[in-house]
Amino acid sequence: MRLKAAGSFLGAALALIVGGASASADWTTYHFDGAHTGYDPSPPAVSSFSSSWSTTVDGLVMAEPLYFNGLVYAVTMHDQLYALNPSDGSIAWSYHIDNPFPASSIPSCDSVPGDAVGIMSTPVIDPSAGVMYMVGMTSLGFYHLWAVNLSTHSLVYPPVSVDPMPDPFSGYSQTQQNLYQNQRGALALNSTGTLFIPYGGRDGDCGQYHGYVIAVHASDGSALNTWHTNFNYREAGIWAPGGVALDASGNAIVATGNGSQCSLPYDDGEQVLKLSPSLVQLTSWAPSNWASLNCSDTDIGSTAPSPVGNGLVFQSGKNGVGYLINSSNMGGIGGEVYQHQVCNTLSFGANAYANGVIFVPCQDGVHALNLGTNSFTAAWNYTGITAGPPIVAAGAVWVINTSGSTLDALSPNTGALIGSQSLAGGVGHFVTPSEGGGNIYVPGDGYIQAFGIGQWKASYNMSSAPTTWATGQTQTFPVTVTNTGNITWPSTGYTAVELDLHFATSAGGSANQTNWLTSQAFPLAADVLAGASATVNVTVTAPSNTGSLVLEAEMIKEHQFWFNQWQSVNVTVNNASWSASYNMSSAPTSWVAGQSQTFPVTVTNTGTATWPSTGYTEVDLDLHFTTVSGGSSQQSHWLTSQAFALPGDVAPSASATVNVTVTPPSSGGSMILEAEMIKEHQFWFTQFAPVNVTVSGPTWIASYNMSSAPTSWVAGQSQTFPVTVTNIGNQTWPSTGYNAVDFDLHFTTVSGGSAQQSHWLNSQAFSLPATLAPSASVTLNVTFAPPATANGGMFLEAEMIKEHQFWFAQSSAVSVMVAAPIWSATYNLSSAPTIWTAGQSKTFSVTVTNNGNQTWPATGYTEVDLDFHFTTMVGGSAQQSHWLTSQALSIPSNLAPGASATFNVTITAPSTKGSMFLEAQMIKEHQFWFTQVSSVAVTVN
Repeated sequence: MRLKAAGSFLGAALALIVGGASASADWTTYHFDGAHTGYDPSPPAVSSFSSSWSTTVDGLVMAEPLYFNGLVYAVTMHDQLYALNPSDGSIAWSYHIDNPFPASSIPSCDSVPGDAVGIMSTPVIDPSAGVMYMVGMTSLGFYHLWAVNLSTHSLVYPPVSVDPMPDPFSGYSQTQQNLYQNQRGALALNSTGTLFIPYGGRDGDCGQYHGYVIAVHASDGSALNTWHTNFNYREAGIWAPGGVALDASGNAIVATGNGSQCSLPYDDGEQVLKLSPSLVQLTSWAPSNWASLNCSDTDIGSTAPSPVGNGLVFQSGKNGVGYLINSSNMGGIGGEVYQHQVCNTLSFGANAYANGVIFVPCQDGVHALNLGTNSFTAAWNYTGITAGPPIVAAGAVWVINTSGSTLDALSPNTGALIGSQSLAGGVGHFVTPSEGGGNIYVPGDGYIQAFGIGQWKASYNMSSAPTTWATGQTQTFPVTVTNTGNITWPSTGYTAVELDLHFATSAGGSANQTNWLTSQAFPLAADVLAGASATVNVTVTAPSNTGSLVLEAEMIKEHQFWFNQWQSVNVTVNNASWSASYNMSSAPTSWVAGQSQTFPVTVTNTGTATWPSTGYTEVDLDLHFTTVSGGSSQQSHWLTSQAFALPGDVAPSASATVNVTVTPPSSGGSMILEAEMIKEHQFWFTQFAPVNVTVSGPTWIASYNMSSAPTSWVAGQSQTFPVTVTNIGNQTWPSTGYNAVDFDLHFTTVSGGSAQQSHWLNSQAFSLPATLAPSASVTLNVTFAPPATANGGMFLEAEMIKEHQFWFAQSSAVSVMVAAPIWSATYNLSSAPTIWTAGQSKTFSVTVTNNGNQTWPATGYTEVDLDFHFTTMVGGSAQQSHWLTSQALSIPSNLAPGASATFNVTITAPSTKGSMFLEAQMIKEHQFWFTQVSSVAVTVN
């Protein structure tokens, strides 16, 4: 092989070979992403690689392996799905989806690889749903779509027929049409859930085959639409392994192979076209020499289209020419933006694109092109191999040499060979590798082979691990781990590297998980560079199993793979004992019912198991009042029970002091306060500590100072005054809640508190500003009013209430006199004009005086207003039938009894002329007119 450097690689691409610590991304579709770039920028750059494992599968693998959520997925031409562990290639699970179609039943004028036609195309995985979609041929000659849930390993819905419709001019049945249609092109899934399935012909171009794209709703497999090439002509299949590429809007971009026409009319062959998700053709392109390419079987569609930068699509084919096409308007026949010879021979499969460079697979090697604004130039050529479709990952261009059965890694900067490794066997035509989980994966004839691109290795120092444990016991100790590989371990993220500790019945690491009894993962404090070490303080809990076990350490790359290295320590797990002693010397012996007290209790772990202070089965301290001592066996006699958390885990022989706040029951008498430990949701300890106590019954008693309460009132008129209440009982009064203690005031004709409620005229409760302890007092500023109908001598009474429970037995009454309401006014109309012109408005001042005992409200629905009216007869509202006009005017503000208000009014004379009166009268809107009026004789001209 020969290396030809034709120019320097773009500077932006140098990022490919710098390397980093991040883990590779999932590879869920052909060539990594919707645009089929084949580029994963995340893995660190390699300087060498080697074969890690090879796993035998049941048939030829033509599809690109996929990598998702820590497993490698491969499908075979025998309709079999495999899920492999990336660390060692072991089969995690497999699923025989259906029986394939025998290759011997394909017409002899065509040929197929292998002994059966099953799943040839690359499936696609929806990472959000965890579902893989794949299409294959069944033994009955139909094409089916299968949607497999990768968590349950079962079909999401029954198989869906996705056969290309028969050519209407051929007379074919569906199975006859399928004999000539091949589903080799990769599937594509856009962001709105449309699944695209392309079809072409077989090697031999037999029969009335066409190019088809079928679109379905991936979520349920329901049909969306079908696009096909012109049924008036043959061929023009969509057969390149790269299949359907997607643009940023979710449109499908495909290329067709040669058609049957060697001259006009055009037959849809040799074209690149864009289809909407509903398969409306949006734009297309074909080379101007399409007819001669048709006649020479020189397919443009031997390679799938590649959306690249600058809104362009790159296309290469059997003629070795590279074309740049405007993605938005492809230009029709001969409408390319740029074309230039790239390969000296044919190009098959799919391209790769990374950082402005296009990597083209040719039968004479890999050709790298620097993409410009509307053109490209040669970067380098790596010749001498038969290149399958390349990918770019881990700082290298990876290509399968199908003629030499090797996997080659090339520098993306110069094309220099980084390394070459032999394959485990033969490979199919135009197959492409994939990457994920620290490996490059090659699909082969009856095998999947992995090549390690990163070494994830560790060593462990478990010298501080305890060798003697009790069942359920938790112990803390340091473990030192060393990164003996060549990749930095990430400490955060979905695929972080963590240290796992597990008890097992035998050693063997993750391959021996069936014998694990527990498993606990511990994060690293920071990323760990290659060659560096980190010490992790782990807190590990022993299992309930007893006997001789192993405690094992093993690193895990979360959601991807386990490391192959582990270290075990032989340990003995004994039955745990759970016992305690208590120091209750500070517990009070005198209590008041319902009144809390705080005191310390010291507990000592006299058993062999560490007491956990947190978690669903934590150890807590329980305090309970009971009439019979004896611990949990006497729970039927417990009056209360309160559990208190420990301040931290308590090791055997250690003690902890817990400050507890305990509330006695509401009943009084002689009883016992008892301490007992509990392992929550599991069992009570058998040790307890009782203290004899006396609980006094509750008293709710109040005294009142009503000396500031007014003794003279006006019905409906509020007054504000202070009242002091004192808690002379033994219970703290709560100021909030459903059963808060409130202060109640009421006017009543008979004193005697709540027992005389039938005589109460009104009642208003006032909240306390805060809880009130026994012997404490609080002064409330209350605003209260007698009812509007009250009149004469009565009582203003105070009484405490415990809401929704009871009234206090104590009340305090003050004799008061309530006067009836008086609404009376006088008017000063001395400024009112006496001469008016009909319809004329005049402004003058008026003074009104409140001669009653009620404050006049200036606003509201029942506000007090001043009414002016022209009338032919004086007498106020009793003579409204004689009124010629009426204007109500607001007073400027509330007017207290004895107060006056002077304000300007603007009044308009009526149209009636002659001698009359201008009259003023107050009105309480929507209720009544005042009885006082004042009038002025006037003349209206």
